[in-house]
Amino acid sequence: MSDLILHPIGTVIREGERTFLRVEEAFRPGLRGLEGYSHLLILWWFDRQPPAAQRLQRPSADGRMLGVFATRSPHRPNPIGCTVAQLLAVDEASGLCEIDSIEAFDGTPLLDLKGYSPAIDSVPDAVTPGSRACPR
Repeated sequence: MSDLILHPIGTVIREGERTFLRVEEAFRPGLRGLEGYSHLLILWWFDRQPPAAQRLQRPSADGRMLGVFATRSPHRPNPIGCTVAQLLAVDEASGLCEIDSIEAFDGTPLLDLKGYSPAIDSVPDAVTPGSRACPR
């Protein structure tokens, strides 16, 4: 398998209690129409995490060892963060989108933005460990 090259579209900006996504000028036309969404799906890079060192298993809250893909640990083979945030404002000209919150630090690279769609992004009958028996 070959390496992938990612091109960040912008960065996370924190100003006091406010949080913005600053989209680089080349990608700003992609913001058109985004103001119609109440929430965003934000993909970002965990750029301040130490290398995962192939830690593919992590302890769960109850002490069981789980595979990293069954956890929300930031220590991943590819440190991609995914956040759903409320979109408060969009300024296409400046490339700034104000959001309610994100787990990322100031200056964190943004990989992609998508308008959140409940019909596509929500799974009403989803099962998580401990929520109920899996039908499989």
